[in-house]
Amino acid sequence: MAGVSAAIDFIASLGDGEDKRAKLVDAMSRLTSYERELGEKLYSGLNSIEDVKVIGEDFNSEMRAPTVSILIEGFRAEELCQFLGKEGICAWDGHFYAVKAIEVLGLLERGGVTRFGISAYTNIKEVEQVVSKVSDFVS
Repeated sequence: MAGVSAAIDFIASLGDGEDKRAKLVDAMSRLTSYERELGEKLYSGLNSIEDVKVIGEDFNSEMRAPTVSILIEGFRAEELCQFLGKEGICAWDGHFYAVKAIEVLGLLERGGVTRFGISAYTNIKEVEQVVSKVSDFVS
C-alpha cells in the first residue's frame, strides 16, 4: 500500500488541479501526450532505416501504446538486443506473451521481435540514440 500511495503521489505531483484526483487526471493526460510524442518519433525514426521493418500500427490510433517492435532482415532479435545492451540501451526480444501471434507471423523461429518502450522517464535524446544505434547495427 505504501508503494502504491507513493506512486500516486508522484504522478499527482506532475499535474495541476484543485485536488489530488484532478492532478492525477491532468498528469495522466500530460504523460500520455509526452509518451505518444516520443513514441511517434521512435516509430518514424526506426521506420526510416533501410532493412528495418516496424511491426504494428503507426500512431494514428488514439489508444496506441507507446511501444515499438521491429525486425531486421538477416538478424535475430536477440542479436540486436545484445548490440544495444553494449551501447547502454535496454531493449527486449521475444514474443511478449503473444506466442501464437508471433508463431502465425512466422517469427518464433527468428526469436520474435525487438521491442522498445517509452515511459515518463524516457527523453528525446534517448529516442534519437536508439534510432542512431539501430542504424549503426544495420550498417
